[in-house]
Amino acid sequence: MNRIFKKTNFIPPEETDGTKIFPFLNPKDNQSGLPFDLFDGFSIAAGEIEYGKPSKVHFHPFLTQVTLVTDGRLVVRMKETSKDTLLFTSPPYELTVDKEQAILTPPKTFLQLTNPQKGPCKVLYITGPEYLFLMEGKKIIYDDAIILDETWEQLAAMKWKPDAVTKPKFSEVDRKNAYKRLSRR
Repeated sequence: MNRIFKKTNFIPPEETDGTKIFPFLNPKDNQSGLPFDLFDGFSIAAGEIEYGKPSKVHFHPFLTQVTLVTDGRLVVRMKETSKDTLLFTSPPYELTVDKEQAILTPPKTFLQLTNPQKGPCKVLYITGPEYLFLMEGKKIIYDDAIILDETWEQLAAMKWKPDAVTKPKFSEVDRKNAYKRLSRR
């Protein structure tokens, strides 16, 4: 394909998990302006995490995410579920990720990103399957991420079962319907 892709469509932190997100190579996002059938199977977004402003804890029920640090350092805190259930048997853990290193976050994993150094930490997010996001006007019709307001301590006190995860706003059926709607644009 004779085209160069640039990060555009900056989504401000107050509309995301608290980090800056630049979805720039995601044809399954009706904000990107890319043709739906450009490619299938994955999405790429750029991100910036500011020093001293950790992301909110978030959860992807259907996606695997690779977070690749392109500049800076990142501390990633995760808590995984068992493969096919929402049983959280392992304790949360932290990984420190340096420039040109990556981590893999399986579906149904609590995730939080923190930049421990002055200056922004720049990352690429690669998800599979492709990240679905459907917005009409200012209303979010579907989003693959569940952004939580709870802290790690609050989640532990809830036995890792916040309503946003156990009774999610969007189901697998909603994801399939969003995919169909996006394919018709």
